[in-house]
Amino acid sequence: LSERHGQRVLVCYASEGGTTQRAAETVGEGLRNKGADVKVMAIEKVGVRELAASDSLVVGTWVEGLVVARVHPARTMQKWISALPNLGGRRVAVFCTYGVNPRSSVQELTTMIEEKGGVVLASDAFGPRDQSGTIHPLKTEAFANRVATRFSVAERSAVGVA
Repeated sequence: LSERHGQRVLVCYASEGGTTQRAAETVGEGLRNKGADVKVMAIEKVGVRELAASDSLVVGTWVEGLVVARVHPARTMQKWISALPNLGGRRVAVFCTYGVNPRSSVQELTTMIEEKGGVVLASDAFGPRDQSGTIHPLKTEAFANRVATRFSVAERSAVGVA
């Protein structure tokens, strides 16, 4: 990601059944493979120290609600984001995992992060791709590659590297 040092990326997630955690770990591994210094943590374990030690964030959550009614990012994630300090223009990528349809959850998550001062450079939603209900790993790997590229380009722009 960076010529100077491994960009410090905090991948934080809210997971109910393990799907979002697995997606977060896959994204984290993809970013590590691109040279980032990555920590993957459940939001319950993320404190001020972890936030302060990161250059960029990846935020992942499952969605809850009824498909026929409103589907939203998990309430635990909404509460966590509302308690965040101002992100001061920090680079962020967001993703949601879903069972049937994410509806507008990714956009809601993006808006919440932007209202906290984050700059969302990439977003995606991952749903089940086969009978076992697992996410296809290529989709999360492609997202990790996109995030690495966008974080790197933003970092070079901020530093003024030609």
